[in-house]
Amino acid sequence: MKLALHFISLLFFVSVSFSQSYELVDKKVSLYPDFNSIEALSYRIQNDFDTDSDRARAVFYWIANNISYDVVTSKLPRQYITFRYRTDAELKKQKKEYHKRLAQDAFEKRITLCGGYSMLFVELCNLMGIDAKMIKGVTKVSPLDINQIKQIKDHAWNAVYLNGHWKLIDITWSAGYRNPNTGKFLLEFNDLYYLPTAQTFLASHYPADMEWQLIDQPIDLVTFFERPLFYPDYFDSGYKITDLHVGNLKTHDKKVLIEFDSISGSEQLYYRFEEDARMKPLYLKRQSDNTYVAQIKNRKLTSTSLTIYANKAPIIDFKIN
Repeated sequence: MKLALHFISLLFFVSVSFSQSYELVDKKVSLYPDFNSIEALSYRIQNDFDTDSDRARAVFYWIANNISYDVVTSKLPRQYITFRYRTDAELKKQKKEYHKRLAQDAFEKRITLCGGYSMLFVELCNLMGIDAKMIKGVTKVSPLDINQIKQIKDHAWNAVYLNGHWKLIDITWSAGYRNPNTGKFLLEFNDLYYLPTAQTFLASHYPADMEWQLIDQPIDLVTFFERPLFYPDYFDSGYKITDLHVGNLKTHDKKVLIEFDSISGSEQLYYRFEEDARMKPLYLKRQSDNTYVAQIKNRKLTSTSLTIYANKAPIIDFKIN
């Protein structure tokens, strides 16, 4: 399972949201010494914090700040794990043992892929009686992914049960990013994918089991890949494109159209084709049905993607045809 390094790099141009309620938890965990076992780490967390919410946060913060993504292995041909078994009980046992090895390897080597991040989180949470699961699925990380339906699961993340509800996290995407100049992974903690809304998570993560979308009206895989690529700041911007807006924009008469249902945001909108040197202001025209339309000139007709910005932070990517 490969990390969406392209998208991770772009996330660092987005303002990082930081929950003040976890400041004390993060500060205490940042002072932890080295631990020689997963059990020792779980014991320390369980004794330092009183609630499942704080303990889950401590696990998330420790993993994200101590485990690097294995860029080298991610570039190798994908290896498929096979199990030999005679009964369902044997298969279940083998999967459990494999997942424990993933967690142990991640802890010992301090480097892993998304499955290692996810299983280490599950292992630590379960040792403290917190229900957590690894969720497998596909991700949409680039405008080029729009309309390119993936059938093979390429990523893993977590669901954790807190305060009577299942919540979603992605430690891999919170741990850091690949330096575009050196190709090396840099530990650079961010809060963007710790307990976001289910809607925010579904903008880029599609679980193999639709149950883990955690929304009242789940969408299918085709709809997921048809939609534009939304950045986390989109959901707080106050701007909302029409529900059925496609992510693949067709150029007509050297211009593309974007429709908005609401524009309650106060920030100025900008746009930039991927080949443009700088952003340009985006202006909206109100329609008779109280929706809004933006007409953007595409004179060169060579662009393959278009990014919309609010307050100069990216909020939406479109693919251009």
